[in-house]
Amino acid sequence: MLTPLSARGRSGLLGRMKRTPAVVMERTLPGSEEGVSPSAHRYDPPLVKVRGVAPADVPFASILATIDEHFTGTGASADRALAHGGIHLAGKPLAEADLPVLVAEGTRWVAYGMIRDPDPVDLGPGAVLATGPGWLAVDKPAWLPTQRTRASAVDSLERRVWAFTGSPEWRAVHRLDRTTSGVVLFAEGATQASVLQRAFQERTVRKRYVAVVAPPPTQDAFSVSGWIGRAAHKRRFVFEMRASAGASVGRARQSESRFNVKNRGEHCAWVDAEPVTGRTHQLRVHLAHVGSPVAGDDLYGVGWEPGRPERALLHAAELGLSLPDGTAIEVEAPLPGDMVTAFGETLPR
Repeated sequence: MLTPLSARGRSGLLGRMKRTPAVVMERTLPGSEEGVSPSAHRYDPPLVKVRGVAPADVPFASILATIDEHFTGTGASADRALAHGGIHLAGKPLAEADLPVLVAEGTRWVAYGMIRDPDPVDLGPGAVLATGPGWLAVDKPAWLPTQRTRASAVDSLERRVWAFTGSPEWRAVHRLDRTTSGVVLFAEGATQASVLQRAFQERTVRKRYVAVVAPPPTQDAFSVSGWIGRAAHKRRFVFEMRASAGASVGRARQSESRFNVKNRGEHCAWVDAEPVTGRTHQLRVHLAHVGSPVAGDDLYGVGWEPGRPERALLHAAELGLSLPDGTAIEVEAPLPGDMVTAFGETLPR
């Protein structure tokens, strides 16, 4: 049974930590911040990852000391990682209020440390787009994660919903990427969440995204389908189109999206996107696959330079579904300001 570690207990154990050091298996440093947009610098600081295995029953303070040792010089610290919930034991993130005294031999641990704290993202007035019995729809701003991340549980759209509803029973039933803005649907309680999630699983949810892409696509209407799977990358979650389901990096999943060009400029275009399936980064991967990546997408497009958008210009504009009782949910999120003008070209809807 794990016993919480008090501040005094942690201090008292520091003297014993050198006798039972943790064995570090991997240290992953953030890449250079050269070419990072000002918004990314403010809201999405790079991570340092350290992971290892307890070689014996060791004090948790020993693990913390090892993490600090390998974070030295990066800006990250064990204390910040702990405060954010970025230290994981046996696959589970630790809460700062419930820490173990000892870590059992063979326990795998990993620490994700931000090199600095991110700036808070402004949710803004009118964030709640619509409500109904047991559900609400919220307009997610870019850069605010939908739910906790591997590195932090401190701030997310879900936690903001808990704060303004006064209840932690609310949960997001789907996710948007950190830089994607727009409609996110929440359910109150596990039963209602299951009902709404089933609609996503059965593909009965109607979703329309708006993207600014550069360069413009060659066709006005087109679809993309194929296998999507993880691509090898040390620091980021990256996906790619595959020729088949099997691959050395991991199995791929079938995907399909439909696109319509609504307006063209010389250097970019407005595109309506309808994801038929719901794979991670699907629309971004599909648009990059046809040579028209989302503007500002430094993962699947080009790196940031002054004058370019400061995030991937992708917005979840509309969402609709019908509940089992016949209730129809139809929600639309207004376009954010940074999507009205791109590359100096105003492309009105």
